[in-house]
Amino acid sequence: MTLPPARWLAPKEAAAYLSVTEDCLQAWRSARKGPAWSKRGKIVRYDVNDLDAFLANGRQESVKTAAAA
Repeated sequence: MTLPPARWLAPKEAAAYLSVTEDCLQAWRSARKGPAWSKRGKIVRYDVNDLDAFLANGRQESVKTAAAA
């Protein structure tokens, strides 16, 4: 079985995907936090799967929802 190629986004696209600014992504890269990213030379790219994982890892449930479980 062949997997579809990963969808790589430029910082501007990744920032829009996460609803943050490009400056925010740059600050996260400098601080070594935020979503995983790849760099070749001066080109930075974000895998959509890594962006989704970043969002999922930060997911919080409300106290009411957690108490019902």
